[in-house]
This record gives sequence, structure tokens and C-alpha cells, in this order.
Amino acid sequence: MDSLACLKHCATLRTLPSSSPYLVLVVVFALGALLFGVGGALKRRSAAITWTRLLDDTASTYDLRTRIEMIERLGIVAQEWCRPILAQAALEEHDRAATAAIAAARARLP
Repeated sequence: MDSLACLKHCATLRTLPSSSPYLVLVVVFALGALLFGVGGALKRRSAAITWTRLLDDTASTYDLRTRIEMIERLGIVAQEWCRPILAQAALEEHDRAATAAIAAARARLP
């Protein structure tokens, strides 16, 4: 008789407590927040603009408009020493206006 009771007990369908959907949501949310934070940190680190230091080593950070003006002025100067600076700027700048300014400045180089 004990084996029959054990068989019925073992054969019953087990379910998780009713709070498990909330636990799953919390775990998924925490994992998403962690991945978002790591991704944001990596993006911030890789998005550093350093080409401006080739012109001004005391420069901290310039806004986009100032960097575009610097690129346009490099195109006006159009000397050979501008080429590596524009090449570095082309690697680091991802804004459409900045890349267009870089292309225009490079077209003026000898």
C-alpha cells in the first residue's frame, strides 16, 4: 500500500508557485538592464573623439558644430599635414554632416 501512495504522490503534476511569473519578469528585467548598462558603457568608450587633440593637445571635448568647423578649416588650409588628421577624423566621426565635411576637405587636398 505504501508503494501505491508513493506512486500517486510521485506521479502528480508539479507546478511552480503562483509568484513565479513575477520572478521570471524580474530576472529578465535585471538581465536586460545589465546588458543595457554594459552596452552603453562600451559605446561611450568607443565613441571618444580624439582627432581634435592632433590639432590642439589641450583640447578637452568639442561639440559637433565646432568639430565640423575645424574640418572645414582643414579643407581651406589643404596642406599635406592635414591628411592624417582628416584620416583620423574619418575613423572617429559618425555624424552625416561631419563625414560630408571630411569628404569635402579631403577632396581639396593636393
